[in-house]
Amino acid sequence: VVIIPHRSGNYYHFLIEEFPDIIQEIEMISGSGKILASNSLPIFAKKLLEKFWKIEYTSDSFVFCKSLIKTPKLWNPLNPNYTSRFDRAKYYLQSLKNNEMPSKKKIFILRDSSNEIETEIARFYEKDGFFVTTLFELDIFEQINLFKNVKQVAGFAGAGFTNCLFISKPRNSKLIEISTQKIIKVWARSSASPCWEPFAHQLGL
Repeated sequence: VVIIPHRSGNYYHFLIEEFPDIIQEIEMISGSGKILASNSLPIFAKKLLEKFWKIEYTSDSFVFCKSLIKTPKLWNPLNPNYTSRFDRAKYYLQSLKNNEMPSKKKIFILRDSSNEIETEIARFYEKDGFFVTTLFELDIFEQINLFKNVKQVAGFAGAGFTNCLFISKPRNSKLIEISTQKIIKVWARSSASPCWEPFAHQLGL
């Protein structure tokens, strides 16, 4: 049995960190076991898993197992094994298509919590031909198709950038991350890379 707990409802963390683990664990049982998932998983996660596998849900807090195999949880993108698992998730996700949502060439992602300044910046990009969207009204399959042929993605740092996974030709595309002076100072103090720089590097953007 593969047990899929509810670790995070965050779009990015599920697709980039949890989904590769789930793939690895399900491939280990080679289709001969049961897949048991928490009923509290977010809706987008349930829809995604059900596209690939038959899932049974439980609201129980504890599951008894006679034996347990623990697979490594690679949360750190600097881990040398991350690339292969990242590519595994990308392979699964890019196989999904939805023809109802037309793909766009230039997308500006406006966060749900955007303030007046961010909205004004989005209008500037819209005048330059960008399709402005908040994404939250679209299900995961509509988002997959929306980003399939995109050439430029812009916006403030947020989980919506995760959809760059679905770009069919990432090396011909660009990711424009807009930030604030406050966030840049935080990065400078912590010696950390900008949030989406390692992600974009992995994709070849």
